[in-house]
Amino acid sequence: MARHSIIEKLERELRGPIASERQIVYLLVEIRKLIELNQGGANYRSLKFSCDWVAHPVLKGPEAQNVVRQFDQYQEMIEEMHSATHGQRLTVSMDFMSGLSEILRLSKFRRELGEYLRRQGLDSSISDDDQKWTGFLAHYVKVIEDCPLKCIGQNLKYADEVVLRVVDVKKRESTANARDYQLVIEWSWISKITRIVSVSQQFY
Repeated sequence: MARHSIIEKLERELRGPIASERQIVYLLVEIRKLIELNQGGANYRSLKFSCDWVAHPVLKGPEAQNVVRQFDQYQEMIEEMHSATHGQRLTVSMDFMSGLSEILRLSKFRRELGEYLRRQGLDSSISDDDQKWTGFLAHYVKVIEDCPLKCIGQNLKYADEVVLRVVDVKKRESTANARDYQLVIEWSWISKITRIVSVSQQFY
């Protein structure tokens, strides 16, 4: 009965456009409930983590630690590049880059959200349609930008906190001269070695 009620609520919310932060919180909290009822968290780690992010001021759990660990490795690479002499070969492994790319683009979140909605018989166009996804992300990031990802007690040497925020949102223009992006989001973190802030901007 509880599952049926959540499905009905999600169906109603997904019929119209996603146009507010309130809708994002409502949708993802209800999806999170459904994941819990279906015991599907192990198969949708990124989706569950992204749902949790809208409801908690700071995330410190295993998935948050995994995300921040990617940035720690990235910062290690940056530090090594800065300290390397001309022609010196880097020793840091680059294996983390594909995983970091998925985090920066929120692409795994998008993929799992669409798959989960389809499996529940729900409209998945918010993830399938590029325009709708951009609008969804603009509101999602506004909700979570005050909630840093924090990794504590994992012996990270280079970075232990990551923040995500909206930099710019543009209205859709119909002219031929329209800019080629609508949304810019920015990940930022502080080097524990130099205290310098690093940023990575993503354009949609």
